[in-house]
Formats: sequence, C-alpha cells, structure tokens
Amino acid sequence: MVSASDLMRQHQAQLAQANAAAELPPMADPFPSLVNDPFPPQQAQQPAAAASAPDAATNGAHSNGGGRAPSRSKQPDLASESAFPSLGAAANPAKGQWGAKGAAPVSTWAGSAPVIQRAIAQQSFSLSLSHDSVTKLSTVMSKVQNKYRGVKIEASTTRKTGTTTFVLKAADEAAIKSAKREITVLLAKHVSTHIMIPASLRAFVIGTKGKNLKAITDNTGVKVTIPPRDPSADNDAAATTTTTTNNNIDYENDEQIAVSLEGDEINVKQAQAMIQAIVAERTSKITQRLTHIDPVFYPFIAGPKGANVAKLESNAGNTDISVRVPPRAAFLHAKDAQDDDAAAEPKRERDLAIIVSGDREKVNATVAAIDAQVDAMKSSFRTLAISIPKRQHRFLVGDAANDILAATSCSVELAAIDDPSDSVTIRGPQNQLPMALTAAMEKANAVRVEVVDVVAAHRQLTQDPVSHAKHLLRWLNVGAKIPRSPTAQIYLPRPAIVESTGNVQIEIVGSDPAEVSKLRESVSELVKAVPPAFVEQIDVDPLLHRFIIGKKGHGLKQYEARGVDVLFPPASASADGDSRSDVLLVLGGSSAVAALPADRKARDAKARDILASVKDDIQKAQVAAADIRSETLAVPAKLHRAILGPNGTTLNAVIGEERLVAVRIGSSKAAASADKPGSSLSEDSILVRGPSSEVERVVKELNRIAAEAEQDSIVNGHVAQFSVDANHVPHLVGRGGSAITKLREELGVRIDFDEPAGTDAPDALKKGKKAAATKKVVLTGRKENVEEAKRRLQTQVERLADETSVTLKIPQEMHGSFIGQGGKYVTRLQDTYAVRINFPNANAQPSGQSTPTDNADDKAAGARASQKPDEVIIKGGRKGVEGAKAELLELLEYEKENNNVSILNVSTKSVARIMGKGGATIKQIRDESEAQVDVDRQDNEKDGTTQIKIRGTKKALAAARKAIEAIASEVDAEEVYTLTIAPEHHGILIGPQGSNIRDLIIKAGGPEDAKASSQYVQFPRKNDKDTSTVTIRGPAALAKAIRDELKSASDELASRVVYGVVVAPQAQRMLIGRGGSRQSELQTQYSVRLVFPGWKEYASTGEPVNKAELTGGDDATIVKIVGAEDRCQALAEEIKSSFASASKSIDVPRGVHPRIATPQFFRQLRSDFGVSVDTPKGSASASTSAPSAKNGAKAAASARIDDDEDGAENEFELEELSSASASDSVSWTLTGKDEAALQKAEKRIQTSIKEAGDASHQGKLWVTPSAVPRIIGRGGSGLMNIQKESGAAIEIPRDSGGLCIIRGSKDAVLHAKELIENVASSSGRA
Repeated sequence: MVSASDLMRQHQAQLAQANAAAELPPMADPFPSLVNDPFPPQQAQQPAAAASAPDAATNGAHSNGGGRAPSRSKQPDLASESAFPSLGAAANPAKGQWGAKGAAPVSTWAGSAPVIQRAIAQQSFSLSLSHDSVTKLSTVMSKVQNKYRGVKIEASTTRKTGTTTFVLKAADEAAIKSAKREITVLLAKHVSTHIMIPASLRAFVIGTKGKNLKAITDNTGVKVTIPPRDPSADNDAAATTTTTTNNNIDYENDEQIAVSLEGDEINVKQAQAMIQAIVAERTSKITQRLTHIDPVFYPFIAGPKGANVAKLESNAGNTDISVRVPPRAAFLHAKDAQDDDAAAEPKRERDLAIIVSGDREKVNATVAAIDAQVDAMKSSFRTLAISIPKRQHRFLVGDAANDILAATSCSVELAAIDDPSDSVTIRGPQNQLPMALTAAMEKANAVRVEVVDVVAAHRQLTQDPVSHAKHLLRWLNVGAKIPRSPTAQIYLPRPAIVESTGNVQIEIVGSDPAEVSKLRESVSELVKAVPPAFVEQIDVDPLLHRFIIGKKGHGLKQYEARGVDVLFPPASASADGDSRSDVLLVLGGSSAVAALPADRKARDAKARDILASVKDDIQKAQVAAADIRSETLAVPAKLHRAILGPNGTTLNAVIGEERLVAVRIGSSKAAASADKPGSSLSEDSILVRGPSSEVERVVKELNRIAAEAEQDSIVNGHVAQFSVDANHVPHLVGRGGSAITKLREELGVRIDFDEPAGTDAPDALKKGKKAAATKKVVLTGRKENVEEAKRRLQTQVERLADETSVTLKIPQEMHGSFIGQGGKYVTRLQDTYAVRINFPNANAQPSGQSTPTDNADDKAAGARASQKPDEVIIKGGRKGVEGAKAELLELLEYEKENNNVSILNVSTKSVARIMGKGGATIKQIRDESEAQVDVDRQDNEKDGTTQIKIRGTKKALAAARKAIEAIASEVDAEEVYTLTIAPEHHGILIGPQGSNIRDLIIKAGGPEDAKASSQYVQFPRKNDKDTSTVTIRGPAALAKAIRDELKSASDELASRVVYGVVVAPQAQRMLIGRGGSRQSELQTQYSVRLVFPGWKEYASTGEPVNKAELTGGDDATIVKIVGAEDRCQALAEEIKSSFASASKSIDVPRGVHPRIATPQFFRQLRSDFGVSVDTPKGSASASTSAPSAKNGAKAAASARIDDDEDGAENEFELEELSSASASDSVSWTLTGKDEAALQKAEKRIQTSIKEAGDASHQGKLWVTPSAVPRIIGRGGSGLMNIQKESGAAIEIPRDSGGLCIIRGSKDAVLHAKELIENVASSSGRA
C-alpha cells in the first residue's frame, strides 16, 4: 500500500523529470496511471468540501451543478490538502463545513481510483499527410510543444485511409487554437481554392466595418480575397445590411462572385465552412422561375384541376413551399383584345413561367422532381395532330380538358383564339393517344353547331362584302338584335379573326338540334333583311355624341320612328376624350322595311333616301351643338399630381359623369401624334376642350385645385427630426420596408433616414472611447401627422431599447429536440414570446466554462461569431426573454429525464442484419421501441465491433437494446458452409424467380419468406473469380439442413446425361420460339435443359450418350438435351415427331455451280418447298464474287454525283463459259421436312442445272448504280421483259456497284447488253 504523501512525492519527481526532458517522444504520457489503489472504498466515505478554484473549475462545475458527476469527477485532486495532507498539517475540517472565502481549494473527489488530472480543454482534427510530412511529424510536434508550453499533442496515423489524427489538450483554449494553426501551417498542404457566393451577399460576408471577414482570418489565418464591388452599386455596405432581406432577392438567379481562399488545407476548409454558414443564413428562402420548361408540359405538371401541384406542395409541406403553374388558357390569349376600345390601357404581360418558392432545400427538391417528370415526358410522350373545326374548340377547354387529362393522361393543345387554324394536338403516352382522340371527338361533337356566313349573304350586292358584314355584326351586337334561347347560344366572331381571315361567321351552338336550326333561320333572316343599301356610316365629333344622343337616348327616338337605328361607338374612359368618331346608320325597323317597294332597285333607292334624311338631321344637330372651344392652362408640372388625384379620381370628378369635355395634361414625353389637339403641349400646360360653358366650369375648378395644391405644399411642409440608434433602424423599417410603408400610408408623411448624426465619432475612437452609431430620422408632412409619426417611432425605439439577451447552456446533442422537426418548436417559441432564439452553427468552437449572462448590448454578428456549440442565445424584450428562457429550461429538464443514452457494441458482421434491406429492420426497431438508434459506420478494426448509440427513455432503451441484441446473437450464432457446384447447375437450382431455391429452403425447415433465399443461400455473381462456390449462412441447424438438401439436389444434377436429337437449322428456330417461349415451356415440362448449336456452352456440354443414333447429324443440326435419361428420351421423341427432317446430297457440276448458287435461288427453294441448301465453303457464286479492281474503280467512279452519266461508255466483259466434266462437281446438302419436299427441290435444281448448262457465254456489264432501279422495274417487270426479249438470264447482285451478269448464247448476251444500256441511258432526258 502506498501512502498519500509518498504518492504525492512520486508524482512531483516524475513531473520534474518530464519538464526537464524536452526530447521525449510526443506520445509519451508524463503521468502514467497507477496500478494499485492506495485508497480503498472504506477509507473514502467522507464527502469532501467543494470550492471553486481556477485550476479545478471543471470538476467543481460538474459536481455541484448536475447532481450526477461524470466518471472523471471521481478522480482525486492532487492539489487538495484534505485528500493529500502534508506532514504535520492540521486535521481535515468537520463534515459539511464550507471553507471560508479565499481559502485553499478543497477536492470534491469521493472515488476510489486516483488518476492524475488532465487538461480541461481538448480538440482533435485530422490531416492527410504526404510521405515527407510524416517523416518530420515527430520534429514538428516537439517544436510546437516547446513553443506552446502546457499543450500536449497526441497523434495517430491510419494506414488504411492515410490520415493522421491529432489530439490537443491544454488548460487554455487559446493555446490549443494557436498550436493547431502552427501544426497545420507546418504539415498541411498549402492550397488555393475559391467559393461562389451571391454578389448581393458580399456585404454580409465582409460584415460591418469588416467584422465578419476579420473573424474568419483571425480564427483560421487564411487569406480571403473578395472581388471589389461594381462601381455602379451602392457603396454603403452598412445600409445594404440593414435594408436587404432574404425574401426580396432571388439568390438563385443572382450574379455569383468568386471568393478566393489561400492557406493550409485544414484552415481553408474551416474558412470555407464559415463563409458558407453566413451565406446559408441569408438564403434559406428562395424563389425559382422555371423558364426552361416547355409550356406544353404545364397541364401534366399541374394535373387535373391542380391535383399534381397540390401533391407536390403536400409532399414538401403545404406551409413550406408554393408551386404556381400558369393555366393553359394563358397561352390562348387574344392578339387584338382592345379592338372595341382602342383607348383602353394595355394589360400587363403575364408571367408564363412556373414559379416555385419556399424553403431552399424543398424548393430544390421540388424543382428536381419537376425536371425529372419533364425529362420522363420528353422521352415517353408522343403527339397526334387532328383537324377539328375552330368553332368546336371551345368545347375542348376548361372542364372538358381536365376530364380528358384525368381519364387518359393526355392534354389537348389548341391554337390561339385569334389563330384561324383548325389544328388540334393531343399529347401524352403513346398507348393513351387513341383513347384521348376518342374523348376529344366526343367532347367536340357533344353539341350541335351551325353557322351563318354573313359575308356570303350579300356577296353579290356590294364590292366590299366584308365591310358590310362588319357593319351587320356591329348592328346585331350593339343593337341587341340577336335572339335569345334557353337551350342554345349564339357566338359572334372575334374582330381579330375577321381582320386576319376576312370571314364573318356567326355560330349557333346547342344540345337541341331543332332549336339550333330554328335560331339559325332567325339569324339568317336578320342578316338577309339588311342589304348594303340599308347601311350608312358617317363621322361625328366624339364630344358631340352625348348631345346628339340626348338624355336617356331621347335624341335618337325621332330616328327610330323612321326605322333607322343610330349606333354610336363606345365612349372613352380616359379624361382626354380621345374616342372613335364613326357612327353607323342602319335601316332595320320592321314597319319601315315593310313599307318599302317590292322591287329591289326601287327599295334600295327609297332606303338611301331615308338614310340620307337621317344623316342630314344628324349633321344639323351637330352644327347646332358645335359650341366647342379649347383653352390651355399654365399649371406647374409639380401640381399635376394633385389635379389628377389618386388614379385620376380628382380629374374625373371635375369633368363630371356626362364627360362633355376632354382634358389633356402635358408631360415631358414627346407628343403621340402631330394631328391630335394638344400634341404640342409643354410640360407645364393643361388643355381643356369641349362646350364653352363646360370648358369655363372645368377651367375654373382646375385653377382652384392648383391654387389649393400650391397652398397645401406650404401647409404640409412641416419637418421634424430626431436621432436613433443605428441598430434599431432595421426594426423601424421592417422586413422589405413593410413597417415604414404602413406608417407612410396611414399618416401621409415622408420618412427619410440620413447618415449617422454623430460628428465626434472619429475623435472618440482616437481617444479609445466607443462612438455611439446613430442615424437621423427626418419626417416631412402636415404638422399633426408628423408629430404622430414621431411619437410612434419613438415609442418603438423605447421598446427596442428594452431588448436583452440571455445565453443558456444546453448540450449540443439536445439541440435537435429543442428545434423540432423543420424548426417547428423553436418557431412557436419565437412567435409566442416575440423573441429571437439563435442556436450555434456547425462551425462554432468548443466552449469553455462560462456561465449564463445577460447582455443587452450584444451585437448579432458578434454573438453568433463567438457562440459556443453548447450555447443558445435568446434575444428580445425582457419579459419575452424570461418566458422563453423558463420554457427552454423546463424542456431541458425533461430531455435530461427522457433523453438517456446507451452505447451497445455489436459484431460488425451483424450490422447488415440489424440495418435490414434499405434500413427496414432498424426503422422497425425505432418505431416499436420509440427510441433513437444511431449506428456508427466506422468499424473498430482491432476487435471487429461496431458501436450503436441508443437514445430515449429507459423503457425505450431497454426495448431497443433487447431487439438489437437478439439479432446480433442470432448472427453471431450463425454457421457458414460452402459447396462446390458446377456453374451450369446454378440456374436450375435457383429456378424461375428463385422458386426452386425457395422450395428447397422451406423443405429444410426455413421460413417461407421470399427474401430467405438471399439471406441463407448466396450463389456467385458473374464477375466473381470463383464461379462454382455456393455459400450457405444461417443458424447452425438450419444452415446444415439447407446444405444437405442443396448437396443432394446438386448431386442429382451432376448425374444427368446429355442426349442428342437431330433438328434442321430452320426447325431449331421454331423449337426455341419467340423470345425463347417454346424452349422455356419444354424445359419446365420435362425438367431438362436444351442446348442449341452455336451456343457458348454447346461444346462444353459434352457428347450425347446416343451419338451412335445420330447418323447424318453434325454440330449444326444436333440439339443437346441435358437431364434425367428417361425425361431426355421423352423430350427427344416429342421433338422428332414435331420437328422431323430429312436431308439429301446432290452433285452439281462445278462449272454450273457459280451460275445457279445465288442467294435468290436458295431463297426461292426455301419459300417454295421449305428446303434449305448448304454448300461447301469457298464455292462462292458468281453473284457474290467481288468485281475486279478495275471494274470496281469504274463502278465507284460512276457513282459520283458530279459525273455526266452519258459522258462515258459502260464497261463490259464477255467470256466464254468452259464446260466441266461430270466428275468435277460440287456437293449440295438439301434439308427439308420430308422426302417429298426434297424430291421437288431436287427436280427444280436439275432444271436450273440444265438451263445453266445451255449458256455458252457470260457477260459482265457495269452501269451507273442509279440506273439499276429502272433496269429492274417495278416488281422486277423491267428485268423480266429484257430476259424474255433477249432469251438470256440476267442477275444483278445487291450492293455490287451496278454490276449486271448476263448468261446465254453469245447473241443473246449481246442483245441483252444492248437492251440494258438503252434503259440505263434513258435517264429521264427530255
């Protein structure tokens, strides 16, 4: 037993030796652990008093704060006088006594195993070192330890990965950082890289006065180079910081700039991560416009009635993402929608891109899903174009299009409304296009449609029937002449269609054919009742329209009494009165028309007289009311806004409901046209035009408003200003300027934020004082409103000044529980208490032993930069901060109770079974036990184990541990057997879709699960070197039973025989069947395997046992059957009966052989008699032999497209055929179904031999390849005519460059040559 005093002296001596020996290896431990326990448990029952001390802060904090000190807190403090009293020292203090303030430190150790206390701060990192760096590793570590006293460095190198892990320990965190930087500079590879960030975030990366950039360089020592700002950009980075928000910038489409990083590899990665953290904090929300997607795919992306979009939003979380797909109708817009109202304001152009906005990760995932869907549609969709009358297109949009899309997954694409095209395109999967076509036709033909052609009604009565048709269209529409029906509708043509096509067709649509026909007759009668002579158009000043019409149309009643309808154009909605002047007169009254003469000429003359009298009356009324004058006012341009009022309301009120005057306000822009009144107005002028009395009234009102506006500018010019803390400005402005905009709208004041008001800031900084950064707020407007706005802003500033911050210590591993899924819990806390809760980012440095403090003046950037991994910062009003703090601390206690952790080590080989396929097993364990289970992917190479961490309640931990240990025990108890089985037997043992091996496992007592075959029996893969070893793995008893069953089955396969059957080559294809169907059927029926000639394994299958019976067969006709002998024989008999064949050899004279052994002749034998011919190799026919080099060159030359076909003679060779003796012959092998077929084929061959033998000469003629089709003729008719006329046989081999082979007598050959040349030369010359 060693006494405490002796132990103390021993360690003091060892410590002195360690400090003196600087050359000791860096891995040596200067404080070796003790073997014997000098303090048995019975001697350590008295609790020691506790007091904080600088060198024992860690032990004191853990032992006093948590109630459960960690294992290290039970180690003795060698500096404790109570645990290690000096010789002659005073006795220990009484039990429970607290030391006085400033007394010596007292140990809290109550354990039994004394271990020397180590450093309280620790950090580890890894480097990939080169061979040269590894050799100087020891020297570098010694150098760093000598430079930074008190820092202990340990290093270990993993040969497998080639990385070296360093562990640094010291009492000072700053010393660890400095030592780490020194090691990385000396050992790590020097690298230079760059990172892309949005240009709009440059100011945030730099920080206010370079604060963020300085923190990055100070922590890492890396040189960071950020490109300079664009000269046109705002130079005030601080203003950008306070006014820019995440929601009003599309960072995805923002310009990207490259930030360069240069330094050692480790610190460059750390600096890169710090910059990425700053960028990520600003870019959590994005909006993407998918302009690259073709609009034809929009209906499929949106789905029927938006079903697919709703599904996309639901999958990502309805509150986290928004997907907007423009409707198909947006692409069917009208080109001239403003024809009837030229003065109408142009509509804003619609955004026709798909817009996805929300959380960045979910937006990217949704965009990727949409892109994948579009790619799939591009590759699989087809289109079908049909023609459907334009009038029926209206039945293929809206609900009808949605119904077709939902039923057939196809969309219907129509031409634009103003496009007269009848084309309809159906797009979708190819197999659905017929169904979609049927559905579209049903929708289009669901109702009756009839047409009235207005142009054709009076085409013979006027030289401009289209203009007359337009007048009739206007009369029917404006004059309300169109009849009504509850079961049918009448559609007038669009003006753009009329202008582009010249067709004026009225469509009557309805479900009742009788009613549609009745309406058509009514409309046709109306159109025919108004010939061109009944219509007249006159021009009337737009300002006089109201005078002529009169109040409630009283002025038009006199014309209606004479049967004339007077149609005025629609009045202009603008204040300048710029409207149409064309007035239409139509003789359409039934009584007036009935009183006209029956004769057409007399009727037209009478109608013109009536219209002329009405025209004269209108012109007289126009002259009587023409008291029109113009007056120009001089009003400064700055007052024009007051005269117009919001959206022109003030000016409209002055003009009045009757709008008898037109008011045009001058501007700095150029005049629209020179012929309009007021086109030369100056910027400070207003033109008023109309009746004298109205002009006088309006001018008086405008002068009054201008005078009041000038006086109001004096009244509303009150200015007030005050200063606020610059940090409060972003809160006053609000997100996207919402707060300040609301205040301006409510009180009508102007609010400006000027530069910092403090002029003594530089002097204060020179004196070392902290300058107060303030900004001046300037308010302009009415005095009462300005004072109210000032009061509201100052109240908000006082509320902001009440803000404070609290830092809580929460273990980093619990942060996920506090944040909640998708930030759900922390968001609720922030909304409830109106506070901001900041959790540390991944780059936060390890914390020291600081205690929670309140700091109301913390800056946001500074707090986040110095935030430790276990610190959570709460900011906001004092009351809200206290409430959020209390709830977080309550949750912390709950997590400590329910967030227990258990570490379980299992064998590495069992991890795959614990995880399951696709993680199914581990997910089931998590769901059933309600525990969080994490598997460490890094295996322990020393003992072959893997660590599994389980987190949750004690009950959940026990359930998860039990389930994992059960699986691990089962795997550890497994046995592994191997069998050597020939590779050709593997497919039979496995069976179709694994059925055979599954039945074998069930027979051996295994489970009936379909996955059992892959778990218990593993066959080698194609690329494995050992292709004959089969592995059986599982519980000992089951694995042994499976092995025995598998061995028995393989032995049975090994005892199988090879049986042969002769099958002709063409019959072999029938035996295999389409896609191997017949072969698979026979193999399954007889439990055998068929091996056909030409297969890779044919030679290795072995010789048939019935080889003696296969006379007349060879490797091209013998099909091998592998299996049990009786089953092979049965299958052979069936094949013989179904695919019987006969063969025969005949001799063909060698001189005749090349003339008749042509592919065409062999194909004719196969098609006529089902007989195939095999000839010896090297006995090629004349038609297949290559032409001579000379003739080949000729043929190639004649194929040039720039040659003159008539410029050169065709090459021709004539040779006399030699007769060969009967003994010199070539053997042909004929194979057919039966002897009868062979005899017929032999007879045909003999006839051809005789005909070929009669030929005494052979000619070879080369013609232009382009002439070959003309020589052959349609269906070979041309070639047959030449042969018939000349008596020679002609053959034109395929792909022979225009070679024609002619056989026969000399005269016949020459005659055929002449005929062929005549056809070849007649190349279509006129």
